[in-house]
Amino acid sequence: DSMTDGFVMWDGDDRLVTCNQRYRDLYHVSAPYLEPGEKFEDIIRSGALAGQYPQAGDIETFVRTTTEWHRRGADTLERLLPDGRWLLITERPMRDGNIVGIRTDITALKKAQADLTAANERAREAVVEAQRQNAALVEQERRIRFLALHDDLTGLHNRLSFRARLAEALDVAAADRADIALLFLDLD
Repeated sequence: DSMTDGFVMWDGDDRLVTCNQRYRDLYHVSAPYLEPGEKFEDIIRSGALAGQYPQAGDIETFVRTTTEWHRRGADTLERLLPDGRWLLITERPMRDGNIVGIRTDITALKKAQADLTAANERAREAVVEAQRQNAALVEQERRIRFLALHDDLTGLHNRLSFRARLAEALDVAAADRADIALLFLDLD
């Protein structure tokens, strides 16, 4: 009874041998059915019918799958309780055929996981928004560069672009010691 986790023991016929007070406290809805000698399957069924397992769904399917899991005793299981707490359930078979179970309250861990998941989602959304804003800024910069060198109405190169291209052509011609010609038409 001094353990912080719930402790339970089942015999080789899946009958309750003993459980500590913490186990009874965790399964307070099922506590009236936790009597030595009661079968695991009957306790699970009674608890499910009383509302001990909010995720149970179809009671008989729940009882069957839970009993099969209990008999395998090979892995852990997380279970939501009606009061919103989460348990990590571990059951291990012993050499003598008995099964020992431990119930650990992992509510704080599940909350931390949920908080971390929410924080990750917020971070992902922030990255997506930053990428969207960056793409918009890149597009705005492209548009500004275009407008700096082109006429807004026609899309043709403007005087600034003309002067830049003319200076470039003059520099190339001077470097190559070549001639250059310029034809100017004023089409007002």
